[in-house]
Amino acid sequence: NPLGIVMAVFVLGFPMRILQALLNGLQDLAYLGVVQTATWTIGTALTVALVVQDLGLYALAIGWGVGQVLSQVLWLWRVRRRYPNFLPRRLARMSREVLRDRLTRSGWISVAQVSQVLLSGTDILVIGKLLGPQAVVPYFCTAKVLTVLGHQPQMLAHAAQPALSELRAGPDSHRLVDVCTALTRAILVLSGAIVCVVIVVNEGFVSWWVGTEQYGGFSLTVLLLAAMLLRHWNVTAIYSLFSFGRDRRISLTTLADGLVTVGLSIILVIRFGLVGAAIGSLLAVVLVGLPANLTGLASEMKTSVAQLIASLWPWFWRFALLVTLAVALQRAWEPGTLASIVAASLVIGSAYAALMYPLLLQDPLGMYVRPRLDALRRIVLRDSAGASADE
Repeated sequence: NPLGIVMAVFVLGFPMRILQALLNGLQDLAYLGVVQTATWTIGTALTVALVVQDLGLYALAIGWGVGQVLSQVLWLWRVRRRYPNFLPRRLARMSREVLRDRLTRSGWISVAQVSQVLLSGTDILVIGKLLGPQAVVPYFCTAKVLTVLGHQPQMLAHAAQPALSELRAGPDSHRLVDVCTALTRAILVLSGAIVCVVIVVNEGFVSWWVGTEQYGGFSLTVLLLAAMLLRHWNVTAIYSLFSFGRDRRISLTTLADGLVTVGLSIILVIRFGLVGAAIGSLLAVVLVGLPANLTGLASEMKTSVAQLIASLWPWFWRFALLVTLAVALQRAWEPGTLASIVAASLVIGSAYAALMYPLLLQDPLGMYVRPRLDALRRIVLRDSAGASADE
């Protein structure tokens, strides 16, 4: 019955996702972010309340369902209030050629999305089947923090997609190279911050959360983080290729990457245990995903793969130095309480921000960062001036 609730909400509400896509295409990203945060908060609070009332799995299904329905209502309200002319009164007539083009492109995109299933969640299925359900818990708990935080760089890439598509179709298509370079640097800076923080606090967090026995080990943490970082780099290449219209290449590469990930994970989990799943994902993106996508991106940008990799050097040497610091800090200090976990995160996060800050100001990323920092500075100065006047 709980699964039935989830499936009913998913199927009945799926057509409403076109409203989210419309708002995303119109780049109404601030509103989408507020809606996502608000509905997640409400759904989580409702889930907790229902769990306290001993509703078990029904609590998860109802909490998730309420969040989904509320999101759809808020999307519809926004579109009808602010963009009423974007909703057609009836379906437009399409020629056979246009229809074939739309279906072909959407078909390849669907292949890529289905292929993502092979990259997300199959590791737990493989571990559960080969090592038993008792092995799933430490793997899941060890990966939980980086899984939650790892969605943020992907959300940044997703938020940039409408702008990339607009550039591709508009008169400023020559700027695509700089924009793709800036996006890659931004995502790697954000992903690198996650790596450094998780290295320091993951063991302490898992121990505080569910107990030391559910921690899969430092080696598993490092391998999972390495796979996450390289896959974030791969995601930037995928979104950049999408902006150049390479849907078919993306789909075939993602499918091959997923199949290799599953195949290697099965072999390596049998041989090495839990770390085998992380090694399988890491090897697949190194052997399949990144080479194929970087080769295609280099061709579109009229450069070489070596030059694309060399452009990351200003980020890489800073990241390598900070990872070394994070490992040293983790060896010297194992935070075991919530307060110490927060303190350790602030320490390594501050060091990371200080070293990466000059890189954020360098073009092409700097042309997007500097105006926002200036706007933030004006707001702070204005508030400070207002507070002084009140005093």
